[in-house]
Amino acid sequence: MEARTSRPQNVPHLPQDETEMCTDLMLYHDGAAFTGVNYTVSEEGRLLDETSYWWGAQDGPDLEWWPSGLIRAEGVRRHGVAVGWWREWYEDGWPAEESLLAEEVQVRRRWSADGELVMDFVSSRPEARKAAETHPARRRRTTERCLRTDELGTYDWFVAGYEGAPFTGIAVECDRDGRLLGTTSYREGIEDGVRLELWPTGRKREQGSCRAGVVVGWWCQWDSDGNLVEETLFDDDGKHLLIRRWGDDGALARDYVAPTAEARAAAVAHPPGRPE
Repeated sequence: MEARTSRPQNVPHLPQDETEMCTDLMLYHDGAAFTGVNYTVSEEGRLLDETSYWWGAQDGPDLEWWPSGLIRAEGVRRHGVAVGWWREWYEDGWPAEESLLAEEVQVRRRWSADGELVMDFVSSRPEARKAAETHPARRRRTTERCLRTDELGTYDWFVAGYEGAPFTGIAVECDRDGRLLGTTSYREGIEDGVRLELWPTGRKREQGSCRAGVVVGWWCQWDSDGNLVEETLFDDDGKHLLIRRWGDDGALARDYVAPTAEARAAAVAHPPGRPE
């Protein structure tokens, strides 16, 4: 069996009809457990969804888009289990539902199509109550929604704005044919959340996260064939903890680990090609 800690030389992006879900609920391609991104496109060739897999199990971002290119749902799975915040939007870009998931549902909120909060469930666990306090429910519609990038303006200097106020939500970039090219999350006009860039073919080009305008966590870049070419880990202050870069031949060309206990622990916990 191939060592699971080694980086796959090519992280494939395959359409759903080229893979097979077997009775063990694992995804396979050509008889082997699939590692990569499985996606669906519309008849017009527009990306509708993509799910990340690691050795056959759902693991990583799970994303869906409306045919217009606006985001429909997003979340993350670890070893097949949904974790963290999961969010859904109506076709017009307004929020429809958000849930915080761990071993069980921690928080679940749902809005009607006209913006009324119709469910606001918080479990009795301390971590759920804390999450609900730090991420309060919106009682009615706010500016938090999904828009195309050409609808955004500048509120003040580097602050993104919409209708005279700092923008909170997700900005979506599409090409002339409506194909998705990327999404950027904002809070109060500052980049905050996941940023995703795609090649025109629909393959991932770059993915990472920002917090209050600062790059944090894992950032990954892929070439147009789906090969992982660079992965970088940032601490909470945006400083480099780890940098890995691969050459055209797939060989590891750079493997920098900062001289800190945090960086060394991250390098051991996340071998090359396995960002969390």
